[in-house]
Amino acid sequence: FTGLFEVLKTQLSGRTAATTPEVIMALLPAEMRSNHVLMYASKSSQFASELFPRVILFDEGAKNIISFVGDPSHPSYSTVEIMQRGEPGSEYSFKRIELKDEEGNAALNFHDNPQECRGCHHCKPNWDSYPLWPGAYGGARYRGPHGRDEPEFKKFLEFMEQNGKRGIYAHLDGLNTTDTRHTTEINGDFSLALGQWNSERIFKEVVELIKENPMYEAAIVAAFSGSWDSPAVGNGISDFLPKVGNRAKTSKDLKALAQQTYTDIHKSFMLNQERYVKLVGKAYPVALHDVEYTYQVAQIRFVIEGILGHSTANWSLSFKPGTYLFSDGLRGMPAEVAPKLYEYLQRKYPDLAGGFKVDHNEVYVSSRGMKFPDAEVSYDVVLPTGEKGYKSQMLKLLKKKACASLLHE
Repeated sequence: FTGLFEVLKTQLSGRTAATTPEVIMALLPAEMRSNHVLMYASKSSQFASELFPRVILFDEGAKNIISFVGDPSHPSYSTVEIMQRGEPGSEYSFKRIELKDEEGNAALNFHDNPQECRGCHHCKPNWDSYPLWPGAYGGARYRGPHGRDEPEFKKFLEFMEQNGKRGIYAHLDGLNTTDTRHTTEINGDFSLALGQWNSERIFKEVVELIKENPMYEAAIVAAFSGSWDSPAVGNGISDFLPKVGNRAKTSKDLKALAQQTYTDIHKSFMLNQERYVKLVGKAYPVALHDVEYTYQVAQIRFVIEGILGHSTANWSLSFKPGTYLFSDGLRGMPAEVAPKLYEYLQRKYPDLAGGFKVDHNEVYVSSRGMKFPDAEVSYDVVLPTGEKGYKSQMLKLLKKKACASLLHE
């Protein structure tokens, strides 16, 4: 895999003139220079301010991500950071280009996987969950500034008037000078790209769990399928757990975990809300995730954490580990992982493949024209009685198959 870092290293090596961030940005393809996230407050080691926002650029699928400091007077201006990955779901590697030495003289040094980058990112980008991105211009989806009285709009307008057309910002394609709604759309595309990558990463991790715990295959798939949205209907996820050697807890424990998950999600969202209010001065009027979504995340935690003892603390892209905000991607993490699991079942159990179909014909096109593949699962299960069944019957057949295969080993 040849990533952006290797391309830039080849292009820059052998230069006799001093290399600046502007030189590097000018080498980037137009696609990346039009996908610009502007961070006026950041937890990164790279400096950011309202008048000199940090610039994050990305390509299709966010395979390559590069970030710049906009203030030429700040020491970190001479540091360019890169994240890049290969195939879908593969971990990001971290790179750094230093344009000055320790004495402040012009230099050109390339660093592969700096320890401080890996320690902060844990092999993934840090990006807050849709629809709120505190610290980014256009940081609230569907809000958008509607007038000059909006605090964030005033900050953005001041930045554009003073610095928006010079320095590294002059190389950004399509930077809108009228409001931050355009940057909000870019933030949304960034979330979609990272969310789809994250669902692929989680899927690969879940498949390894299935291989290690085959008796719980049906329960894992059922948890991500998300149709058991009420603990009052039957036994919920317990219907798909093996009877022999079952370490499952009672439905009462699942209800308690659902309540704890709601509390965790609410706390994480409120922390984001508080940071947004502190930066902008206004709250973001959005309803928290509904009960069905919360219960689905609780079921995933119930099986993955409670039964299998596998941590999901690093699954969210949020900066803080242990956050259960999974709204990124087109449908949210659980619904993005589910079709991948069903395709895995098609390959593993060909005789079950007729019971469902994974449709890849859908493509979502964002308001900016960026395309994102979409997948949806439809079901056509025929029971032994000749009647049409549903997802639950198919998953129960899956449980029987998994248990039967184990008995023959």
